[in-house]
Amino acid sequence: MKRHKSAWRSVVLALFFLEAVVEALRGTGGTLFRPKISPIVKLTNGGPRIAAELAPDNPLVGLANQFGNGIGLYGPLRSAIGTPPNSNALKTMTEPHDRGAILVAAVFDAFFTIFVRRTSDLWRISGMSRDEATDVDLHPDLLVRLANEASKTAGHFETLCIRALDYCPAVDITFGDYLRALITADHDLVRDDDLGYRTALIDAFRLRGIQPEGVTSYSEESLLWCPPERPVMLEGLRMLTPNISDEERQEIQKGNAAKIFSFAQANTDLLGITDVKRISVHSFHHIHRVGPDGQLLFEMVAQVIEKEPANDDKDSVATFGGVTLLFNQGGGIRYCVRKSLRNERGENQAAFRREFWASTSLGAYEPHENAPIDFRAIHRGF
Repeated sequence: MKRHKSAWRSVVLALFFLEAVVEALRGTGGTLFRPKISPIVKLTNGGPRIAAELAPDNPLVGLANQFGNGIGLYGPLRSAIGTPPNSNALKTMTEPHDRGAILVAAVFDAFFTIFVRRTSDLWRISGMSRDEATDVDLHPDLLVRLANEASKTAGHFETLCIRALDYCPAVDITFGDYLRALITADHDLVRDDDLGYRTALIDAFRLRGIQPEGVTSYSEESLLWCPPERPVMLEGLRMLTPNISDEERQEIQKGNAAKIFSFAQANTDLLGITDVKRISVHSFHHIHRVGPDGQLLFEMVAQVIEKEPANDDKDSVATFGGVTLLFNQGGGIRYCVRKSLRNERGENQAAFRREFWASTSLGAYEPHENAPIDFRAIHRGF
């Protein structure tokens, strides 16, 4: 997840450079999302004869261009819109980067959909349709306005995607979990989704075959994380303020961790914990968020991990369960996102490892003794 977050961020940063976005818009007739930039000179009947007639790749929809060039691929590692939506692709793909490309493509589908919605009025004002602009030199003012909307939309999606990480389970995050986290995090802060950001995300994930577990439909109401059935409070948590010393910060964090640990021991059913002797407070931090209407939201996020150690079997490995807790400012639990070991999680994790290593050539993702993972080899497909 973190690697694909970095890939998304690299493209978002590119969208913040106005000149690069303007050039991409000029070369794609204002659509931005076309994989090719129109050539400077129109093609003749005999095909391209000079470089000016060649259509270069659109750098804004290719992920990690510099890294791809650096390892000898002479292009981006993945394309955000390289393939049409295929709802069955995830059922057959096991390679992590191929699967991650589907997640990135789903987010980009939603991003470009919102970009089209946000710029429809600009096209009406210009007096031409988007389709008519392919072979027309667009007015510089229109290009700048389109570029500003692209950058603004990219910033919204970057914030939305990063914010959702706090709403994800502590272990075994699936793409469906991430969709639910996206929808819940955005709904908490932006109730009036007038431009349909959440609808665009839901449609894009659905078309890519990303199916959340435990929901009855793709409706927004079904995808929201559910709060506890009864009000639950954890009193005494202390907020971290910006001007405290490192010593005070450590003291507060230690005290909060102890309170969360005690809370987990006393609420095993709520948190899905099987053995309180195997739990640890993995993380705890505060969140300050400002909505588009100026609403200020204070939250606290904690993760509790349960580790079941390996047994004496030589093929046995440790398995993990966990829960993400989201608290309001007063210590009331808003969401309890569980992945419990009470189910078949341990068996599923072991089965995944066996299937993954069997399907990955040369075990490229497995660090060998005294040797780190060769990421260059992995990105070349070895």
